[in-house]
Amino acid sequence: MKIVEVRPLVLGDAWRNLTFVVVRTDEGIEGVGEVRMINHTSALLGYLEEAVPTHVIGADPFALEVLARRMIRDDYARAGQIAMSALAVIEIACWDIIGKSLGVPVYRLLGGAINDRVATYAN
Repeated sequence: MKIVEVRPLVLGDAWRNLTFVVVRTDEGIEGVGEVRMINHTSALLGYLEEAVPTHVIGADPFALEVLARRMIRDDYARAGQIAMSALAVIEIACWDIIGKSLGVPVYRLLGGAINDRVATYAN
């Protein structure tokens, strides 16, 4: 399985922008990731535009450590907030792909449920 497409989507309101990516594999599985960068959305999109063709397209979504090394260590000696946020949004989408591919929810891949209920919070 290889990543063949990454589509960034920005949803904004007066308070913040939410940046989503939809990552698609050659098997047609799509994963979604989300990150919020206050006042740096355009910088994040610029980094993704530069990094995706070089480091993400053709990558195995199961090989998260290889992807992290390619996006961060192979690109920058010391990655900052923008590069790390780009890695995070791609990695979240890859976890979604892994879960869908294996037919299990992501929380099971990350060690299983701790609680059977989660308190809600509205801001």
